[in-house]
Amino acid sequence: MSHLAGGVATPSLEFIIVEVSARSDLKNPRSPHGQRWRGAMRFLAQQPGCRVVYWGYHLYLPDKIMVLAEWDNLVVEEAWGRSEAYGLFRQALSELVRSPPNWLHWRLRHGTLATVRPADSELMTFHFPGPLASKKSAEIERLLNILATDIPSPADGKTRRAGIAHGWIAENISDTSSNARAYVVLLPVEILEAGMNFQQTSAFQEGFLPAVDLASLGVETDRYGFELVQK
Repeated sequence: MSHLAGGVATPSLEFIIVEVSARSDLKNPRSPHGQRWRGAMRFLAQQPGCRVVYWGYHLYLPDKIMVLAEWDNLVVEEAWGRSEAYGLFRQALSELVRSPPNWLHWRLRHGTLATVRPADSELMTFHFPGPLASKKSAEIERLLNILATDIPSPADGKTRRAGIAHGWIAENISDTSSNARAYVVLLPVEILEAGMNFQQTSAFQEGFLPAVDLASLGVETDRYGFELVQK
């Protein structure tokens, strides 16, 4: 794990993307593999400086799991990456999954996992050319922050603010450019399904569409069903 750009006081988040067999029994908390997996997740959540951990299956790709671990800041996260505990955790994961996990680092600019409280969540990844991302980073962040919008509660119809979290990925994850930046937005699916056509909302018209226009290297969307790891 290398030193990555980011403020000391800014929460830092790890994505861990793993692939498992479609017949895997990790979902079953009573199975041997399910128990070992949940033990590894609790071990991660109990590390010093780890605020919260969520994990969940991709809702359309049953062999794909994502783990989200939020740390107090970059310094704490990098200390974890140099620790003996980190090596033990990586080894535990490697024994449970089909291929080596893909580790990514997310520098949060707005919101935290506590803001979103992930359950069924949409993960949007916007790919920008590097020079444009550097020049228009503040504008990109402003546009995508518009996606934090008011939605009606299905219980009583009253509106509430749906929280989101977003920020830059430290690594270059583009398949098409060696000089690219990726910006990721995590938002509850309620925003997309909140009793009205999302494409008619101001969040879509004033935030999503202009950001898509700037993301000339493409936009990816993934949907996960997350659960909180109890410490």
